[in-house]
Amino acid sequence: MLKIGGLTPNTHYRLTLRDEDGNTIDERSTATAPLPRTDDTIKMVFAGEIPTLDDQSSLALFSAATQVSEPDLVCWLGNGLSSDGLRWTSGSAYRNAALAFAQTEALSLLGKAYPQLHVFSPTDYGPLGSSRHWSGRTIALQSYRDFWPAPLQPFPEVPGIYQMRYGDVEFFALDPLSQRDGFETPAARATVFSREQLDWLVNALATSDATFKLILSPMSLLHPRSDEASLAHYKRAKEDFHRALREPPTEGILIVSASDGPGELTRSVRPDGYPLFELSVRHLIHLSELPKMYPEDNYFRVPGTLVREPHYTSLTASGELNSRQLTINFHRLDSSVIRSESVSGRDLRD
Repeated sequence: MLKIGGLTPNTHYRLTLRDEDGNTIDERSTATAPLPRTDDTIKMVFAGEIPTLDDQSSLALFSAATQVSEPDLVCWLGNGLSSDGLRWTSGSAYRNAALAFAQTEALSLLGKAYPQLHVFSPTDYGPLGSSRHWSGRTIALQSYRDFWPAPLQPFPEVPGIYQMRYGDVEFFALDPLSQRDGFETPAARATVFSREQLDWLVNALATSDATFKLILSPMSLLHPRSDEASLAHYKRAKEDFHRALREPPTEGILIVSASDGPGELTRSVRPDGYPLFELSVRHLIHLSELPKMYPEDNYFRVPGTLVREPHYTSLTASGELNSRQLTINFHRLDSSVIRSESVSGRDLRD
């Protein structure tokens, strides 16, 4: 992995790697994030899992819509590299597939236009059933760090966590798979997040002075649906997560998670702790189709926030220093707004 320091904020760079004979080995383009003031307007566009190499039409639709929205930051909750058996035949096969995916035309165009934030997800990690014991874990993590221009930096002493600050918005990303028990452990007793991950999250939230603190996850953390892409499927893990976030009552926390279902805002009221809010962000796979509807009703849903039609999501932090607002917009694919919800940091606690 090549690390370059001393770059200028809000600047596009093109990197060319050559061998000792001057032959081009690889070319990359990336952009550094600007350093906004805390009273600047910050617009973020979110997407769940990116389509696989075989579904580029959805990615092209999203790329076109994003450029109309003109965000400051594009946030991916998983890079969407399909973890099928073919790509796991060897470490080199996986790395070649990861590189090919990162260089797709639509992603390259977005990467040249806007700073990117990528969150490592289960579909990037390994085949179905992978856990912290997966033999290809090191290759998957290294490929993610090598091929994605991600400003989120991992903490080597605590695997599975990432953090980044952008103005008065701070991102705290959790990897729900690399520390998880395997499928041989019953779901009711399985660990999803390690104790080190949860301790880090609590301490990082408590010491952050950001107005808005976004917990990013490629799996749902509050939605009551019971499939394997939701923390509700893992009883003990869900209890551990809620117990860890019981105190302190930090303002401005919003969980942003990926989903193959509708867009919605969930408010989980807990008798032994402050409320938690979760924004469900739709995967980009088959983006033009209607989202999946779950058999379980989301009885924690904030009224009026359910979006069933094809869409993508944006968050905008704006306002003066002492009266900042976070606006949640669900967009049609032509970038027009379907629904909008505005909250303050205190709203995200009370």
